[in-house]
Amino acid sequence: MIRRRKGLLAAALALATASVLAPVSGTGAQAASGSLRSGNHELVLTTGPTTQSVVVRDVASGASVLAEQQPMQVIVKNGETPTDANGQYASVVLEGTRLVGAGDVRSRNGSVFRFRDSYEAAPGGGFSVTRTVAVVTANAADQGFNSRFTIGAAAPRPLQDYQFLAPGVMYDRNRTVPAGALGSNLNDNYLYFREMRMPLPFVMMHDPGSGLDVSLAHQNPRAASPVDEGSGAWLVNGGITHAALGAQRVPSSKLAIVYPGMEGEKNYVNRGAAWVRRSNPVTVGHTQSYQFRIRAHKTADFGAAVRDSWRYHWDMSNPEITKVPVQQVYRSSVDVLASYQGNWGGAPGLPFSVWMDGNVREVSYQMGFVGQQIPAAYLMLRDGLLNNRPDHATKGRQILDFWAANSSAPSGLPRTWYDVNPPGWRSFYPTYLRIATDGLEGVLKAARFMRGRGTPVASWESYARRFGDWLVANQNADGSYYRSYNLAGTAPDNQAKYNTHNAIPFLMELTAYTGDTRYRTAALRAAEFAWQTVHLPSAYVGGTPDNPNVTDKEAASLALRAFLSAYDHTRDQRWLQAAQRAADFAETWQFAWNYSVASSRPAYAKYGVRGQSVIATGHSAMDTWQSGMLFDFYRLYRATNDNHYLQQARLLANNTKLTTQYPGNPLGYGRDGLVEEAIGLADLRYGGVDLWLPWNSVAHAESLAMLQDTYGNMDIDVLSGNPVPDPTVKRIRNQHSNLCLDDYNAVTTPGAEVRQWTCNGLPVQDWTLTPVGDGYYEVRNGHSDLCLDNKDFATAPGAVVHQWTCNNLPVQHWRLTTTSGVTTLVNRHSGLCLDNYNWGTAPGAEVRQWTCNGLTAQDWSIA
Repeated sequence: MIRRRKGLLAAALALATASVLAPVSGTGAQAASGSLRSGNHELVLTTGPTTQSVVVRDVASGASVLAEQQPMQVIVKNGETPTDANGQYASVVLEGTRLVGAGDVRSRNGSVFRFRDSYEAAPGGGFSVTRTVAVVTANAADQGFNSRFTIGAAAPRPLQDYQFLAPGVMYDRNRTVPAGALGSNLNDNYLYFREMRMPLPFVMMHDPGSGLDVSLAHQNPRAASPVDEGSGAWLVNGGITHAALGAQRVPSSKLAIVYPGMEGEKNYVNRGAAWVRRSNPVTVGHTQSYQFRIRAHKTADFGAAVRDSWRYHWDMSNPEITKVPVQQVYRSSVDVLASYQGNWGGAPGLPFSVWMDGNVREVSYQMGFVGQQIPAAYLMLRDGLLNNRPDHATKGRQILDFWAANSSAPSGLPRTWYDVNPPGWRSFYPTYLRIATDGLEGVLKAARFMRGRGTPVASWESYARRFGDWLVANQNADGSYYRSYNLAGTAPDNQAKYNTHNAIPFLMELTAYTGDTRYRTAALRAAEFAWQTVHLPSAYVGGTPDNPNVTDKEAASLALRAFLSAYDHTRDQRWLQAAQRAADFAETWQFAWNYSVASSRPAYAKYGVRGQSVIATGHSAMDTWQSGMLFDFYRLYRATNDNHYLQQARLLANNTKLTTQYPGNPLGYGRDGLVEEAIGLADLRYGGVDLWLPWNSVAHAESLAMLQDTYGNMDIDVLSGNPVPDPTVKRIRNQHSNLCLDDYNAVTTPGAEVRQWTCNGLPVQDWTLTPVGDGYYEVRNGHSDLCLDNKDFATAPGAVVHQWTCNNLPVQHWRLTTTSGVTTLVNRHSGLCLDNYNWGTAPGAEVRQWTCNGLTAQDWSIA
């Protein structure tokens, strides 16, 4: 009981620190004011004729940071003309821990709208406002109304000086968006966006000069509408409960929430008009009720502002995660891929698209991107050989053999799209770097998998090397690559360089596979270019080949993957920093709230927008592509121990699978494993393409397979149930020789020898042990930064141990088993023990692998 009382007292003290009320001052005709503290800021409300009715101050300095003169605003519908009416609070009172401002606003025609705004301190800082607006007098000339709240910096700057985040809609100043996109013209007076387009309903405005961030969010949103939200008409209905959020430049730069939502001066409903408006009726007794949240904060730059504001509003939303059986999703995803493999036009492959009733729509073969022929083939191959499904393995191998034999142009650049009727390479479609790297990463995975089983496939290895050699030979002087090239690989087709980072993972893995450092050098040059042009300006552009070079989800996600690859292969903290920044932007495209959707399809009637993510700026189409980033976010969590990335990974692991049909989740589709390729739900109704494409299933299965292969389980809820130990630096001493495992001759290049030497405390004898799951560890040398490796994937006693570029393959995984203070190290690939070869006792004694025998030559102390 005493401990509980102490906990309650601590909680009370914490609340008192976060939320402090000052009494309302002023009597009679004087202006009244009251204040409320939340974190480092104080909110002050003032009545009467005053310069600012709402002010947010910095507690430490007393300086005003946010201000609003007219907190009560209505927009009235008079025919097709909007008319504004505004007001200041007539009263400010304390009600418990809340500060309440209230008053009436009268329209030009005499309609009266009664406002009551109840402010309170919000968790984590900021101020939560519960607003009601009631119609107390109505004039028939006023046909509808919206209420609005705006707030901006106390010393506002021109709108063009700020950087913005409206998730899925507006990034920075929206310089790289299509014509007509929301937020594309900062000379517009208003930039209002329907909240249903945003993965979290908030807007943030960052001042790069002062570092001040202002954010405004719709709290506890209940987006709904009984009217046709696809109509461009100005519709009025009391059941419309969605909001719009955005910014405006009149009378000064501010953020705004408008209820119900109206969209303009650009909109995605009727692009030929400036506005699409919705209003509630001006009927006596009609009352609006909604909540919003105001926050002021300071960050170092726009990237930090994006990270901070997204996480703050993520915590406010507390997204619901529904557990799904990921093993069943994996099985259904691989099985549906295998079920569609066939032979068309004399070549094996998967159809380009399938109707949701299960019937094939179109057949052509695209190696990566939405076609995903090669990654799908690898998944079938892997599944067939690991799970005794020989038919899957055969189907995967047939596809891989076809591409390896036919895809490369004489230059070495792969051709990426094959038509089956008539058969031949699609001549008018260039080779996009994104598509080529998607495909060849799949080839490299398949080659590595087969070599790991002792049956390397030379043609696949050669195919991957040809592309790697082409990348080395065709890298620009600044380290970049072009967006696309002609089919011959002899000239650029599109000279944009935003996609340079797509080459990094393939080149890094190719070095790990071959030992050829030319590929690593090219990868690092590409990473340096991407650091300057992608990371530093936070410019994530052009991720999808079927879109122009616009800000989009896949550009940020693929930048995360690329920088994380650079980090994993170098341990340079710069690349981890860049990976985190890319991840912070990538997750802002993923829905972390939900709303109901009118749909005859069970997938959306049941789950709404859960699991969906916006594809790109310029529209509000959605898909489940982020499912394929599950492994990357979990890997980032393991690298940073940042629990937020784990929570994002959990959302991707589960919610992105909700609209996939699998046993136990019937959705009316033709086969288990089907999931719809792209949809529109932002109008609160379903609109979709009615198609499955191979990428849908690859996105699910590939990340799950990578989790299984890397960490020993595809369910991150199982993996994260075990604490992640920090890597530890140890010395590894043999019990027979009393010598230490040593980077012999202090070599730092792949292939460096490992021997035993007199223990001396130098970095050549420092080994970092990093858990990789299932009781296995990566063993990395502190001097060379190379990993203890089973050379050439050997499996026979006497197999050589050396050091190699860390690549997370089974040949570099060692199971540590400790008994009575001594440890054996068993290689995951060979099943052999690390052994003091020939029982040496002199410095320089060899280390190899041998059949585990329990003798002291295989006993090591690790301390």
